[in-house]
Amino acid sequence: MISNSNSFRINSLQDLKGRQESLKKEIKNKRVISICCGSGCKAYSSDDVYQVLVEELDKKSKDFPEKMKNVVIRKTGCPGYCERGPVIVVYPEEICYLGVKKEDAEEIIEKTANGK
Repeated sequence: MISNSNSFRINSLQDLKGRQESLKKEIKNKRVISICCGSGCKAYSSDDVYQVLVEELDKKSKDFPEKMKNVVIRKTGCPGYCERGPVIVVYPEEICYLGVKKEDAEEIIEKTANGK
C-alpha cells in the first residue's frame, strides 16, 4: 500500500483489509462528522462547508482540546438526499443534517463534541 498524507493505493484485498482496520482504530470511541462530497452536494458547496468545519474544529481544539479530541471530520460519498445537500451525518448517533450552510459549522461542531 502506498500512502502520502490522505491518498492510498490499494492493490490487493489484503491492502483493503489493512486500510479498513487502520480506519476503524482511528475512529474508535470518536464522533465522526461525515460530509458528503458527491457531485450533488459539491454543487451545493459541500467543499466550502467542509473547509469551515475543519477551521472551526481547529479553533475550538485550541480552547477545548479534551472535548474536541474525540471529533473527526471526514469527506464521504453520497448518502442520498442529493437535492437537500450538503448532507452531513454524525456517527455513531446517525444524526443527519440537510441543507447545511457554512454558518452551521460552529453549531454542528459544538453539538457533536457535546454528544447532542
